[in-house]
Amino acid sequence: MKKVLSIISIAILSILLFSCKSTSVPDYTNDEEVYLNALKLFNDKDYREALQLFDVILLQYPASKYADDAQYHIAEINFLEEKYVLASFNYQKLMRNYPASDYVKISFYKSALCNYYLSPSFDRDQKYTRDAIKSFQDFQMVYPGDSLSIESDKKIQELRNKLANREYYTAELYKKIDSPISSIIYYDEVIKNYPDTKFYEPSFFGKIETLYEIGKYEQLKSLIQLYKSKFPESDNYSKVLPVYSFGTFDEAQKVVPQMDRAIEKGAKVIKLHSIYIKGKEYVNWIDDAYLLIGKANHYKQDYRAATRTFNFIINQYKNNPIKYDAMIWLALSSTQLGEYGVAQSNLDQVNNKINLGKAPKYLLRDFNTAYANFYVKQENYTPAIDYLIPAIKLNKKKDTKTRLRFILAQIYQLNGDLAKASENYHLVIKKNPPYEMAFNAKINMAMCYDAATGDSKTLEKRLVKMLKDQKNKEYLDQIYYALAEVALRNKDYNKAVEYLKLSVSSSTGNNYQKAISALKLADLYFDRTEYEKAQAYYDSTIMFLPKTHDKWEVIKSKADVLNELVKNINIVRVEDSLQYMAKLKPSERDMIINNAIAAILKEEQKKAEEENANRQALNVLQSGNQNKGNTQGAAGEWYFYNTSAMSFGFTEFKKKWGKRKLEDLWRISNKQTFEFSEDMKNKDKSSDDPNDTLAAVTNPKNRNFYLKNLPLTEEKMKISNEKIQEALYNTGFIYYEGLKDLNKAREAFDTLLYRYPNGIKTASAYYQLYRLYGDLENKSKRDYYKNLIIQNYPESDYAKILSDPEYYKQLQKKKNESNILYEETYQAFLNANYNKVINNFNIASEKYSTSPVFPKFSYLETLSRGKIFGKDTLVASLHRFINTFKGHEIIPLAQAVLDFVNKGNEISMAGSSTSINSNENNKPKKPSVKKEEQPLKTETPTNNKANEATQLTAHKEADTSNIQNTKPKKIENSLYKFDSKTTHFFILIVDASKVNINVLKVKISDFNRKHYASNNLTVTSVIYNQNTHLISVEQFMNAGDAINYYKSITADSYIYSNLNKENSADFVITTENFTTFYKLKDIDGYKKFFESAYLSQ
Repeated sequence: MKKVLSIISIAILSILLFSCKSTSVPDYTNDEEVYLNALKLFNDKDYREALQLFDVILLQYPASKYADDAQYHIAEINFLEEKYVLASFNYQKLMRNYPASDYVKISFYKSALCNYYLSPSFDRDQKYTRDAIKSFQDFQMVYPGDSLSIESDKKIQELRNKLANREYYTAELYKKIDSPISSIIYYDEVIKNYPDTKFYEPSFFGKIETLYEIGKYEQLKSLIQLYKSKFPESDNYSKVLPVYSFGTFDEAQKVVPQMDRAIEKGAKVIKLHSIYIKGKEYVNWIDDAYLLIGKANHYKQDYRAATRTFNFIINQYKNNPIKYDAMIWLALSSTQLGEYGVAQSNLDQVNNKINLGKAPKYLLRDFNTAYANFYVKQENYTPAIDYLIPAIKLNKKKDTKTRLRFILAQIYQLNGDLAKASENYHLVIKKNPPYEMAFNAKINMAMCYDAATGDSKTLEKRLVKMLKDQKNKEYLDQIYYALAEVALRNKDYNKAVEYLKLSVSSSTGNNYQKAISALKLADLYFDRTEYEKAQAYYDSTIMFLPKTHDKWEVIKSKADVLNELVKNINIVRVEDSLQYMAKLKPSERDMIINNAIAAILKEEQKKAEEENANRQALNVLQSGNQNKGNTQGAAGEWYFYNTSAMSFGFTEFKKKWGKRKLEDLWRISNKQTFEFSEDMKNKDKSSDDPNDTLAAVTNPKNRNFYLKNLPLTEEKMKISNEKIQEALYNTGFIYYEGLKDLNKAREAFDTLLYRYPNGIKTASAYYQLYRLYGDLENKSKRDYYKNLIIQNYPESDYAKILSDPEYYKQLQKKKNESNILYEETYQAFLNANYNKVINNFNIASEKYSTSPVFPKFSYLETLSRGKIFGKDTLVASLHRFINTFKGHEIIPLAQAVLDFVNKGNEISMAGSSTSINSNENNKPKKPSVKKEEQPLKTETPTNNKANEATQLTAHKEADTSNIQNTKPKKIENSLYKFDSKTTHFFILIVDASKVNINVLKVKISDFNRKHYASNNLTVTSVIYNQNTHLISVEQFMNAGDAINYYKSITADSYIYSNLNKENSADFVITTENFTTFYKLKDIDGYKKFFESAYLSQ
C-alpha cells in the first residue's frame, strides 16, 4: 500500500512541475527589467501576470531597490481585485519589511481602508468596523498634518454612525416587540458612546418616549430637562410659534457641512453640464442646481448669499416657472433679514401671476405659508389668518399641517376669538401631535374659557385632574397659570394670586413660564398698589425673563423704581426698630436680644439634624449602589460619578432654591461685583475669640451684633432721624414722580411733616405737596403750602421760585453757565493747561460757589496745583479738599489719590478712570417707569487696585463699547484697545506637555474645512514659552466674524475633547493687541479684557 501511495505522490509532483514549467516567466537579465515589465502589465490591468513578476522580484532580488515597489504593487493588485484581507496583509508587510519606503504612508492608510471596505452593513457583526476606526485613528496619530488624516476623520465619522445605527436599530427593534427595558439599554449605548452621530438626538427622544410609555415619570422629567439643555431649539409655546423653525445662528452651524456639500455639488453640476447659448440654458436641471444652492445658503443662515442666488435665478430664467419658486424663497430670506418691503413685493408678484394663470397652481401652498410667515415674523398676527387657513388646507404633511393649525389657534386666542381658538386646539389634539404640543393645546383650551358662557367648574376640575397626572409633573407651572387665568376671568382675585404663586414655585425647568407667571402676579399686586409684594415678583421676573423680550426694558424700569421705593421703606422700618430698641430699658432690651439668639441657636440645631438625616440617607444610597455591583458603579465612587447621590442632592437643592442659573451671586437678581482690599478680606475672617470685637459685631449669636447699630447716643439718634426723614421724603417723591400714585405720595409727605414738622426735609415736602395739590386741582391746599414756604423759608430756592416765576429760569441759566465753564476747565486739564484750570477755579469761586459742580472745580484745581508745584503741595491740597467737601461723591477718589501718594508713589504714575460729570441735580434722582428713561448709574472707586486708586485726572463717562461699534475704543484701565472693524485672529493657547499640538492643528483644520471652507482660514502655531504653544486661526475681517467663529469652535466637542481651563485658554484678538499681549505674555490680563469687551456684549 505504501508503495502505491508513493507512486501516486511522484505522479502528482511530476504534473505540478510540468505545469509550473509550462507557465514559467521568461528569463530576464536584471531586476530592473523584471520590474519594468511587471509595471507595464499592471498598467495594462493584466494583474495575474504582473503579480507573478512582482513575486519574482521579491524571491530572486530581495535586496533590489525595486523590492518595496514590488511589495506595494502586490498589495495594490489585491486591493483592486477586492481581496481586502490579503491586501491589508501585504500593505502591513510592506510597512514591516520596508519602514523607510516612500510607500509606507499610503500603505498605512490603505490598510485601514481595507478594513473600511470589509465593514458590513450595520445589522451584521461590526468587528471590521471597529478595526477600521482604530486603524484610521492610528494613522492620524502618525500623520496628523496630512490631508489623508482629514479623509480618515470622515471615514471614522461614517463608521461611528454605522455603530450608532446598529445600537439605535436594536433599541427600536426591542421597542416594537414591547421590551422597553432592553430598548432603553441600547438607547443609552448611543447616548453614552456616540454623541457625535446623527442617532444621538433620536436616541434621546426614543428613550423619552419609552420612559413615558412605562410610566417612569421621575426619570422622564430629568431626561426631558437634559434633552432641552442639549437641544435648545425646541419651541417656546408661551409665544406664537414661528411658521418656519430655522433655529438660531449657532444651531444652523450644525448643518453647515451638509449645506456646503450641497452647494459644492450644485456648483459642480453647473460647471460640468451647463450649456448656455444666446441667453438660453439647454440643460433642464441647471436652474434646479442654482435653486438648491440658494436653499442651502438659506438653511445655513447666510441669507445675503441666498438672496443673491435667488435674484440671479429670477433675472436669468425670466421665462422659466422656477423663477416664481425663487421669488418665494427670496421673500423668505428677506423676511429673515427684516427686509419686509422686498419680501412683500415678491410675494405679491407671485400672487398676481398665479391669479392670471401665468404661474403654476402648486405654488399656492408655499406662497400662503410664506405670506403667513411674513406677518407672524413681524408679530402682526391678524392678517396672517387669511394665509394660514389656505396653507393648512394645501399642506399634506401631517406635522406641518398640525403646526400651522396650532399657530392659527394661538392667533385666534390672542385676538379674543376664544371659540375658534378652542376649535382649532381641539383639532390639533385629534392629530396626535408630539406630547408637548398636545399638552399646550390642552392648556390653551382651558385658557380660552369664557366666563360669561363657559362652565368654569368643569374646566377647573379638568385642570386639577391634569395636576394629578404623573406625566404632567414637568408642566405644573403651566397648569397653575391656566387655573389662574380661569380665576381671573371669574374675577376671583385671591384664588388667582394663590395659583400664580404655585406656578412660580413649581416652575423648575421652564424659566420663561416662571417669568411670565411672576410678571402676571407682580402686575396684579402693582394694580392694587401692593408695591412691596409687586417689587419681589418684578425682581423674579427680571431674573428669568430673557432680555430679548419686547417689554423687558419697561419691566426693568418699573422694577428699578420699586427697588428704590422698597429700599427707602425698609430704611424707615429699620431705623424705627433701632430707635425703639434704643429707647427700651436695658433689661427689656437684653430680654429681646436673648430671645433672638435663642431662636438662632434653635434653628441651627434643626438644620444640623436635617443635614445629619440627609447624610444618613446619602450613605444608604451609596450602600445600595455598592450592593448593586457593576450595574450601578463600584464602591467608594466619587460623588459626581454617583448618579443617585447627584440626583438626591439636585432634588434637595431644587426644593429650597428652585431652578437657578449657574452663575456668581445666584441668590440675587440685582448682581453687583464688589472687590475688597486684602485688609478687608482679612477682617472678614471669622474668629472664635470672644474678645475679638470684629467677630462680635458680625456674629448674630453675640450680643454686640444687635447693639452695634442702636442709636444709644444723642448724635446717633440725630443721624437716625435724618435717615428717616430722607427716606420718607424719597418714598413720597417716588410715589409722586415714579408711580404717579398721588394718594400714597400725600400720605408719605404728611407722615414726614407729622413726625418732623421742622426737619431737614420740611421745605422740600411743602413744595412737593404744593405741586401735588395743584395736580389735584385743590387750590386752597395748594395756596396753603405755598404760603408756608414763603413765610417759613423765604430764602430758599422754593420760595424764590414761587415768588418770582422767572427765578427758575435765571437759576437754570446760572447752572448752565457753570457747567459750560466746567467743561472748559476740564478740557484745559486734559490738555495740561494747569494755569488755566486754576484761573477758572478762581472765577467759579466768585460766581458759582453754591453750584453743585463747584467741588469738581476745586478737585481739578487741587490736582493742577500738584502737577505744577509737586508732591507736597498735592498732599496739602488734597487734605484741604477732603476737609472742605466732606460727604461729596468725589471724596473717595481724592482719598484714594492721597493714599497712593502717601505710599511713596510718584504722581506721574496716576491713571485716569473715574467719571466726574457736571450735570448734577439737587433733587433726589427722579425715578420713572417709562421705557426711555434710565436711572443714572454712579461708580465709586475701590481702594485695592493701584491703577484705580491713583487718579490724578477726571474725565467724562465713556459709552460702553459693544461688538457693533465702528470706532476703536480704549477700555478703561486696560492696555488693550477694542476695535470691531479691524482684522482679528482666533487664539488657542495649550499646554504641549498634555496635548498633542499636531493632532490639535489637524482637528482645527478639519473643523475649518467643514464649517468655514469658503473663508480661506489658515492655522499656524508658535512657541509661547517652554511648554506652551500658541495656535492661531487667521484671519477674520471684523470682530463679529471672529466672535461667531469663537462661539462655533469652542462648542465643538471634537476639538475640545482633551482641553480644559487648566491646560488651555482661548480668545479672539486684533493684530495691534496681539503685539502687546505677546510682549507681556499677559494671558490673564487679556482674558479679562476679552470677556469685558467681547463676551459681555
